[in-house]
Amino acid sequence: IFKFVFAMIYYIVVYNLILAIIEDRKQQKIAFVLFALSAGLGGIIYLLSLLFAGQSQYLPVIGYAFTREFDELAAVAHSLTHTFRLYYVIPETIGYLSILLFINKKRLLSALALGLVFLFYPVHGLAFSILLLLYALIKNYSKPIASIKKTIAELLPNYAVASLFAIPWIIPYYQRPYYYYSSRLVFDGLQPLNIIVSFFFAL
Repeated sequence: IFKFVFAMIYYIVVYNLILAIIEDRKQQKIAFVLFALSAGLGGIIYLLSLLFAGQSQYLPVIGYAFTREFDELAAVAHSLTHTFRLYYVIPETIGYLSILLFINKKRLLSALALGLVFLFYPVHGLAFSILLLLYALIKNYSKPIASIKKTIAELLPNYAVASLFAIPWIIPYYQRPYYYYSSRLVFDGLQPLNIIVSFFFAL
């Protein structure tokens, strides 16, 4: 029952975030369906490759990080596949809530929510920090220098508060780095550029 409750909260937060970003009612519904069924660009690319190229395996161009490591945010796995995996859904839901609060100008609550994402799942914390940055840059876009200054002024307090929640991860990293190094073995043999590009595709 807890998984069902969190799944409902997850989709309620996502739907409200879509309402805050998109004004047209028809587009809101389309965006929500696309999110639920494909969870973003990755699933759409994979589906198109399957329909037009007969691709039955993951596309090499998508990259390891795009298809596996970051698929909880926007790759080939649609959101329905991980709705009941609470260790992904809880930080992801809080991350979307952080963006929604930021849009509604509740900056302190947004910062606290982003901090909780870092506390639960640091990779998601980094991803949602970048999403906040992209949203703020697009929202503030006018003259390049002015846009950057305004974005920094808006986000710096958020990032400062959220970074405090990362301390519980930083301390054990220096005390017992082996456990963190072992997780990095997943990316052995991959060029840094491939990982970076795949990460941004996943966003």
